Amino acid sequence: MSEIFFQKSLLQTYSEIGLQLTLFIFLGAFLIQLIYQTWFGSRLFFYKKYKKKQAVSERKPVSVVITARNEAQNLKAFLPQILTQDYPEFEVIVVNDASTDETAEVLEELSLTYKNLYSTAIPLDEKFSHSKKLALTIGIKAARFDWVLLTDADCVPDSPQWLARMQSNFVPEYNFILGYGAYKRMGGFLNKMIRTDTIQIAINYLTYAMAGVPYMGVGRNMAFRKSVFFEKKGFASHYKLDSGSDDLFVNEAAKGKETRVELAPESFTSSLPQPRLLKWIKQKRRHLTTGGMYKWKHKLLLGTEILSRYVFYFLLPVALYITSFHPLVLAVASLRFLLMFIIWFKALWMFRQKDLWWTIILFDLAMPFINFLIYLSNKIVFPRKAWR
Repeated sequence: MSEIFFQKSLLQTYSEIGLQLTLFIFLGAFLIQLIYQTWFGSRLFFYKKYKKKQAVSERKPVSVVITARNEAQNLKAFLPQILTQDYPEFEVIVVNDASTDETAEVLEELSLTYKNLYSTAIPLDEKFSHSKKLALTIGIKAARFDWVLLTDADCVPDSPQWLARMQSNFVPEYNFILGYGAYKRMGGFLNKMIRTDTIQIAINYLTYAMAGVPYMGVGRNMAFRKSVFFEKKGFASHYKLDSGSDDLFVNEAAKGKETRVELAPESFTSSLPQPRLLKWIKQKRRHLTTGGMYKWKHKLLLGTEILSRYVFYFLLPVALYITSFHPLVLAVASLRFLLMFIIWFKALWMFRQKDLWWTIILFDLAMPFINFLIYLSNKIVFPRKAWR
């Protein structure tokens, strides 16, 4: 009888320890989330103060570099809005990367009207495969000016002041300027998912950079010094990797004190989103191959945030159940969601994406899981070579 009582008592003790450990892990995940939200995410609210620390730059000449493969229609539609930016001195260099459509003819026609347009071409050679990095390197090497501003052929500036806003950060102490590149608003659930994912990525890399921890940028809208590009040997360390022409270069070469963020609405660009789910997944697969090459501290920071988010979501219903909806657990959950909503609403307002307000919780939970599945597919299925 005493032996049975002892076993029950032991099981009860183990059960209590398990419950206490669950609550401890749950609160730990909450504290990690709280730190990330207050230290990084909240910086969006202090952007104006952040910008005041920056000296106003004189209007220096700029080289805009664009690579294009079979982008005739996009160049015809979007390139004039880049060529007519309200800025005194700049050039636009387009590298025609082995296109088989009418890209060459479009560039030749536009060059008759716009004297600041220059183009070069990489001929098609089936025996020689290369990534976007070769075309970018050629374009950057051809640039006449030290400050290089990157965008894509399917991108359009949101304002004639795009170049001027980005250039306002070109002061001697800075080498990298990170901007926001949105995707155009279109109908359908996939479009909302793509735009929400883009905002989540932007919140991370922009607020991290504002905190002095730049780890990536997007080639749709970023600038750097040509001299720094060649000093750091450009894409040499990851040239064989199809993706990473933007984020891996920033991850490798950018330093906190030399990197600035530009978030004025006039500085944004907008790109055409993938129209099909499978094409978007293929694009994401290419992008996610670069994460494993980030510096260890960046992988630790990003991985800890995602892990703590999932632990919080997974243990929240458990914590509520075992504590019978204790006010402390309810307060913890409410505070985390409140901070998340505040940061997201600020980002949606700043990035002009207010229609996505209802997707916040859904994608806050789903996107890391979707990204993990896509990343896992890269490990299982060998990715096809693709120009990126």
